[in-house]
Amino acid sequence: MDDTPEEAQQRHLLFMQHLIEHGVAWALHNGEGLANWQTGDGDLLLPLWSSCNAAESALENFEGYEPIQIGKKDLLDQVLPAAESHGMWIGTNLNSSLAGLDVPAAYLKEVVSSGRSS
Repeated sequence: MDDTPEEAQQRHLLFMQHLIEHGVAWALHNGEGLANWQTGDGDLLLPLWSSCNAAESALENFEGYEPIQIGKKDLLDQVLPAAESHGMWIGTNLNSSLAGLDVPAAYLKEVVSSGRSS
């Protein structure tokens, strides 16, 4: 189910605020790597969420995956640089249908590094 741009923006802002304040994000992992996919437009997308519950809501889209917490340091030192090198976009707090706001990995890395929340 799609959502409105306002709903996607609100979830994105919640994600950014939570990441800046608490220093953690959630992804889905299957023992081999983080969940990601290629969109219909050909973009690679890595979804991240602000809570375990939010990540769990997307599990029906990723068989064999489980939520994993990623600290801010690992996000900045490993996850986002790897995503950036692959030209990935980051889906922030996507809903259970994987709809929401996507931002370039480089943008998210810059924002998180600076400590801003938007």
